[in-house]
Amino acid sequence: MPTITAKDSDEITRGVPVRFTPDELWHLHTVIRHEVPDQEDWRYPPASIELNADIGAAILACTDDGLEEYTLLLTPQHLCAIDYHVRADQKPPAWPAYGEKILLKVFLARARLWLGPLTDAQHDHRGKG
Repeated sequence: MPTITAKDSDEITRGVPVRFTPDELWHLHTVIRHEVPDQEDWRYPPASIELNADIGAAILACTDDGLEEYTLLLTPQHLCAIDYHVRADQKPPAWPAYGEKILLKVFLARARLWLGPLTDAQHDHRGKG
């Protein structure tokens, strides 16, 4: 695993920007809750009141302002919570599957946290997001 430098530590603390469409945000809202049972027993609980609130605010911004995408600032804990809940073939009833698209964005954000900015070739290889 790469060594984390001071600059990397700052980015990990702040988070990594990841863009989502309104449909992806609605899908995230169905799985990311503000708490989970026995949360105190988890080292990194797969829930976040902050992420849950940010997703709700993003949905409102997209709805109110007609935005086609919204960027969330995701911490490592947020990324793990999304990865825990979202499956590639998952979809709400009557919706297209967004799980794979969301997970590709999460994986790319994780790579950016650990490896730094990706070149265009690396980005294309790992998926657009």
